[in-house]
Amino acid sequence: MKKEFFANKALVLSLSSSIAIAATEVPLWISGFSLMIILWKYANEKFNVPKLSTKVTPIMGALIFLIVYLQYKTILGQEESTTILLGLVSLTILNYETERDTLFLVLLGFLIVVIKSVFSLDFIWTIPAIISFFGLWYSLMTNSKVNKIKFLFQTTLKALPMLILLFIFFPRLVIFQSKQAHQVIAQSGFNEDLNPGRFSEVALQNQTVFRADFKNTRMNTEELYWRGAVLNISNGFAWQKGSNEKVLIPTKETLNSAIEYNVILEPLSVRNIFVLDSPIKIISASAPINQLQNRSYALSNLQIQQVQFEAQSAFNLSEPSVDDPTESQKYLLFPDLPPKTKALIEVIKSKNPSLKGRIEALKKFFAQKGFIYTLKPELYQNNLDEFLFERKKGFCEHFAAAFGTLSRALDVPARIVIGYQGGLYNSMGHFWKISQKDAHAWVEIGLDGRWVRVDPTGLVTPLRLTLGGETYFSLSEDEQILNSKNPGFKRQDSFEGSMIQVQLFFENLNYYWTVFLLNYDLQTQLNFLKQFQGHWLVSVVFILLFVLFLIYGRKKQKNQFVNQHELSSLIARIETWALKKGLHFTENQTPLEVLELIVKKYPESASTLTEISKQYESLVYRDRQLSESPQKLKRRWIELSRKLN
Repeated sequence: MKKEFFANKALVLSLSSSIAIAATEVPLWISGFSLMIILWKYANEKFNVPKLSTKVTPIMGALIFLIVYLQYKTILGQEESTTILLGLVSLTILNYETERDTLFLVLLGFLIVVIKSVFSLDFIWTIPAIISFFGLWYSLMTNSKVNKIKFLFQTTLKALPMLILLFIFFPRLVIFQSKQAHQVIAQSGFNEDLNPGRFSEVALQNQTVFRADFKNTRMNTEELYWRGAVLNISNGFAWQKGSNEKVLIPTKETLNSAIEYNVILEPLSVRNIFVLDSPIKIISASAPINQLQNRSYALSNLQIQQVQFEAQSAFNLSEPSVDDPTESQKYLLFPDLPPKTKALIEVIKSKNPSLKGRIEALKKFFAQKGFIYTLKPELYQNNLDEFLFERKKGFCEHFAAAFGTLSRALDVPARIVIGYQGGLYNSMGHFWKISQKDAHAWVEIGLDGRWVRVDPTGLVTPLRLTLGGETYFSLSEDEQILNSKNPGFKRQDSFEGSMIQVQLFFENLNYYWTVFLLNYDLQTQLNFLKQFQGHWLVSVVFILLFVLFLIYGRKKQKNQFVNQHELSSLIARIETWALKKGLHFTENQTPLEVLELIVKKYPESASTLTEISKQYESLVYRDRQLSESPQKLKRRWIELSRKLN
């Protein structure tokens, strides 16, 4: 008899949850393919739409493998394996007809959940993964006589000690490492160049980039400039990364006054890590980090799991600018300027002979000429005149690129720093969450032999720097424009405040869950085991307890059927009574055979035990409802056993 996929509600719901989990890790094309296949199967079962030929399925499966290989150049990675699994699930659903198909789908569902659990430490995925796991387990249970929820709960409790032991002692290894794992989908949106419109696109996303907490230091949003890369080559609006600079060597006094913080970086498509200004120390046990020049750092390899590192930054230390005239000349190069911009430069130069005076005049120009900070500045064709004198609408990248180029035109060395600014502070967990909305670009200029930060965005809308990107962009555009010059503005919204508290709670839970898993690594396990060196008695006791637990679990498994139904419990009670009476029988004998032996020795029990045998046979072997309640049969047996005693 053919089975229908959508008739098994537990399988449909749990497998849908698994597919939804997988959809977060795979390209859009495979998600769309899976949805189309599932809808086709639904239409086939509910509306008799013709199904695809079984000859087509192997071809589609081969195409999925081929596409994955062409896209990733491998099939051994998180995204690669999940994509293939999702394709196999879809094709199995399409041809679903037998119990074997059910078992195969459950296996694939378990694999999807396991892969997600291995590669993602976020607590947010724990709940849907557990729901999917238990749903798949539930769909395997076909015995209608068993309370399935109770059975799952009891079995889980029995398995918990083993799960805890495996977590404590099983080596924590990362599998499926693949260099191609994150070259297709850029989760961070971060790129080591600056093009008009690029950062505004990134800031429209909501993904978390990293989280950070400070040791015994309370930071303000406007202090948090997370530098990722330094750009040296100016093409007007577009900037690119050039040659490296000298490495800043910290002094001992600087180390003593440094701010310490801990960062958990999400898996990204780039190797850059993000640190505060004047970084002087980076330590990571989870991934090797290379120190680059121009005060930046990068991972040795792309990572498919979160990376945790500790850092120190000295805000009181600014980097020396380049003294070598030949080397410093590259920070003064700029392209040909359009007419109005060139005229502006000549006016500022004529009125301000000193470099400081020129920079102050440039700051006033950006602060007083009615510029508007917006995520939708429309497209500029690398035309500074159009931006500075006509439309005057831009995002941080436009202001930073223009300010840096104009600074160079004013004979002031300049470079662009790209990264993130601000973050959302979690008052419950006392950590900062930095998301794509905090993507930012600013300028560093060379004055008095030091590099000094100048953020043109703060000249136009200081509110963006004090609120942070995520909070600022939650305001309406009218609120942003109206309060752009008011850095102390805060919107009063009781409903939104309640929602923020809920968000903070789950963010806090997720953060500490991630920290716990990252910190409990292989080295932690080895250190834990070293504590038992020399304590042989404790080790022996522990092993004995473990063996006893296994024996107890095995015994409970043998007697599991006894607890599945009240009638089974009654027969077990009768068997115990018979053993006390000296009646011998083997474990291989069925309950019905045991009842027959009792009747032969005690003929007066025939009426009651025959009825119990009849009901048991109807329940277990014929899958029928009982005609007499187990409670009534139990009372009959109790009365009979008293007479037999």
